[in-house]
Order: sequence, then structure tokens, then C-alpha cells
Amino acid sequence: MFGGAGPDDIDQPTGATVMALFGGVLTVIGGYGVLYGSSPTLTYFYLGLVPWGGSGFIGVVGGLVTCGLALLMYALPRWHLVCGVSILVLAVLSVFGGGELYGLLFGLIGGGYAAVFVPPRPLPPELAAPPVRPLASGLRICSSCESPLPPGASVCENCGRPVAT
Repeated sequence: MFGGAGPDDIDQPTGATVMALFGGVLTVIGGYGVLYGSSPTLTYFYLGLVPWGGSGFIGVVGGLVTCGLALLMYALPRWHLVCGVSILVLAVLSVFGGGELYGLLFGLIGGGYAAVFVPPRPLPPELAAPPVRPLASGLRICSSCESPLPPGASVCENCGRPVAT
């Protein structure tokens, strides 16, 4: 998953994870502010949409779920599309739950990055480097270009650098 060779051993969507985590944390903070009546800007706006404590609860739970999806997406990059779309939906819902503008923006950016994340593909076999074959004893190799050197050579024939004799 993180360090071994396995089916999920591909690059993680780090940028999407960070943005979604930041959006989720901001949504939790905003939801907490609405829940306990200390939201700095839009508290009175929420009173008309959802009952007093309900919108803050939506923000706290939605933010925590967003953070969980971001971590799941980092741990299992193959789920990037499901997590990305879910984060996008939660980011839009965060407007009603206390996430305000910043939670919405970071959630949308992180979810969008996650949805379009493309894991790198392995090189085709014809482009991969050939396996290194051990050289016969007595042969020397240039330290600059790693070309085999003929016996008694003082200069590499490939790169022209002097070699120790």
C-alpha cells in the first residue's frame, strides 16, 4: 500500500488529499462554530435554512467524512474517482453546514483533483532498461559512462575521459 510492491503501489494523489483535508478541517471548524453559535460571518444565514443545531451538525459530520475520504483516497489511489465525487458533493453541502466559502473552495479543488487524477502507467517492455549482465572478470568499466574498457586503456573510447590504470 504505502511501501511494498502490490496492486496499490502507485503514486498517490497528494495534492488532492491535502486540499480535501484542508477543506474538511475548515468545514468541521465552521460547523462547530454554527453548532455552538460562534460562526463569524454566516451564522444568521443558516438559521433560516436549517434548524439552529442541524446545520452545524451537517458541517461537523460532513467535514469529518471529507477528511476520511481524503485519507482513504491517499491510501487506496485506485478509489480516486469515488472519493473525488463524494468530496465534491460534500463540499457543496458544506455551504449549508458551516463550511462557508473556504471549506467549499478547498473541497471543490481537492475533489476535482481527485476525480481527474491519473495514476502513472508502467513503461512498455520495449522501453524498459535491459537487465544488467555481470561482466567477465578482468574487464574494467568507465566510472563516468559505465562503458566497458579494453585492457590497458587510459582513456574511455565512449566518453573520452581519462581512466585510472
